[in-house]
Amino acid sequence: MDHPDAWILEGVYNTLRLLPRQSNLIMKQRMVEFTSNERSLDTRIRSAIHWTLLPTCQLTTISSVYNQYEENKLLPVNIIEILLRGCMYTNDLFLSLQFLLSPKFLGSDRARIAVYCLGKCFNMVSDEDIHQILLYTLSGRRREVLKITAYKELMRMLAERPTERNIK
Repeated sequence: MDHPDAWILEGVYNTLRLLPRQSNLIMKQRMVEFTSNERSLDTRIRSAIHWTLLPTCQLTTISSVYNQYEENKLLPVNIIEILLRGCMYTNDLFLSLQFLLSPKFLGSDRARIAVYCLGKCFNMVSDEDIHQILLYTLSGRRREVLKITAYKELMRMLAERPTERNIK
């Protein structure tokens, strides 16, 4: 659960909802803040967290910002990790999982973040879906590129949630 102070906007107190245009404006402001090298890292991290939690922030937005800034290494690792964690707060959970569990992430240094994001979503899906997600991740090309730390964490997740299918 978010701390309520995270949503107190400067000069606007006791606001309970935002209009879509207000949310889009705040989203643009937060993006300028977390992409600016002139701001402190603490401010940039807080802005990135706010940006990913806004209701108008979608997976397509996160992925396009990630691709734009990751290619050129323009953002610090801390902010890239926050953007990836923010994928779990979008509307379509399974689409976010497909994005995070792509071979591109599982074969990179971001595999750790992608796998730990799975733990957040497991409270929202059934055990059968969890088994399918893990089976999907541990097979094919994904298994070949999977980092050892991520592989061990996936095996721990399977062991924590035994089903008839994964005991065999």
